Amino acid sequence: MKKRLADSSVNTNIYDAKYANQEVNFIDVNFHPFPRDQSTGIHSSQNCDVRFCPRELCKTILEIISYHFHLHPLLPNDNNQYLTENEIWLLSVWEMYGFCVTNDLKNVWAYMWMNWYEKHHWMLWA
Repeated sequence: MKKRLADSSVNTNIYDAKYANQEVNFIDVNFHPFPRDQSTGIHSSQNCDVRFCPRELCKTILEIISYHFHLHPLLPNDNNQYLTENEIWLLSVWEMYGFCVTNDLKNVWAYMWMNWYEKHHWMLWA
């Protein structure tokens, strides 16, 4: 993940915002990377300087995912509550998604969902 966040290219997997919204209803179907030009493979946007992730936010993203990695149903959270596996997953998605929305990190969110936070992937690492 460190390597991907440090990469300045915006090439991401194909992200299906509608599917993400069906899985987690707070995900906005309009929050997704710019569409690619099929002939060039480059994201189409008015902003020519689209970066995958600003360097100053990489550390925070890694801290968030590290925190999520350490959550477990048998361990109380910061509020001394025991959450179910699904509650932990939804909370983790909500926190990462919210950070990406707040910082307008559409490409980062697409990467995070496709590789880390979609339920099947999350089950493998969390």
